[in-house]
Amino acid sequence: MLHPTLLKKLTALRQKIDRPLIINSGFRCKAYNKKVGGVPKSYHLFGYAADVSVNSMKISDLLLYAEQIQFGGIGVYNNFLHLDVRVIKERWDLRT
Repeated sequence: MLHPTLLKKLTALRQKIDRPLIINSGFRCKAYNKKVGGVPKSYHLFGYAADVSVNSMKISDLLLYAEQIQFGGIGVYNNFLHLDVRVIKERWDLRT
C-alpha cells in the first residue's frame, strides 16, 4: 500500500547505507492513525510516508543519508525518521 515513489526512495536509502531499514509504520488506516495520535491528514493514510530506523545506527546519521535521497518531508524523532514524498520540502525535529 506504499506509493511507488516512496518505495523507490526507501530502496535508494537502503542501498546507500547498505543495511536493512526497519519500517516502524507505513500505510495506516484512519482508525489506526487516530489510535497512534497521527494527524488527521497524515501522509501515512495515503501510503506516502514511512517511519524508519536502522539497527545500530544513530538517527542523526540516518538523517544525513535521508537528506541525500531528497525525501519531501523528513521528521526526526528519538528512535526513528518519518520520511515522505510530499511535494513541498518540510523538515522538523521532535527529539526530546
